[in-house]
Amino acid sequence: IIFNIRDFLKYEIMRKIKYFGAIGFIMLFLIACDQNATDGTIYNATNTEVAFNEASANYTFGTDDPEEFEVLLLRANSIGAATIPLVKEDVSGLFTVPTNVEFADGAYEAAIKVSFDRTKLAVGEDYSIKLNVPENPIQGKIRTFTLTINRDYNWQLFATGTFTSGLFGSWSQELYKAEGFNKYKFPELFAEGYDYKFSVAENGSISLFGGLNSNGLYDFVTGYIHPTYDMVSLYLDPDINYSFFVETTKTACFNHYYYVDAGNFGWKDDSFTW
Repeated sequence: IIFNIRDFLKYEIMRKIKYFGAIGFIMLFLIACDQNATDGTIYNATNTEVAFNEASANYTFGTDDPEEFEVLLLRANSIGAATIPLVKEDVSGLFTVPTNVEFADGAYEAAIKVSFDRTKLAVGEDYSIKLNVPENPIQGKIRTFTLTINRDYNWQLFATGTFTSGLFGSWSQELYKAEGFNKYKFPELFAEGYDYKFSVAENGSISLFGGLNSNGLYDFVTGYIHPTYDMVSLYLDPDINYSFFVETTKTACFNHYYYVDAGNFGWKDDSFTW
């Protein structure tokens, strides 16, 4: 009798385990099906739902650069050709833009060209235009694009001399001056692609392009990547006692505060002589 009771108890326990296991499996399956039904929903975009590749761009053009800028637009559905209207906000009235963007059948990308007449633009001034595409249900896509253009100065070689940096040492450096303006630039002073541009007032004081920050200093990204601390940037102190340009003595001084995200290298008195 004892043996039979034990067998019976084992049987009941195993039956309950199998029962609840089956119930649990079914519940998990239903949950999984529910999640798949929710997360697996796919939105099929129409071929007219488009967005810009980027939200903004800047174009500084010189004497030999084209009088146009290409803007790229994208779509998720490439089936069929499509014509998408463009709406422009052009306060200056100096830009020429097509009224539509045309997507060819099978194309995910299309480009338009924003053109202008350089003779109507003042040298060194910024001009902006904003472009919009129609609303669409795709979340997080860029529907508005802002283009800012600037007619660059006519830069002419002013002097070749020696630039001495309290952080980087000394090297031979060219200095250019804008024709008709007291504006100067050191091409690629610290790194390729990063021109150091500044203006000189009548009293010899120096100011960098871009305006003062909240601390009354000028910001400049050198472009130099430190092997340990990454990008090096600097502040220029515009106080004429520390930063000045004297053409008669062929001397220019720049009071720079070099820094990185992790800290700083302190103030350095840099100079250019020619």
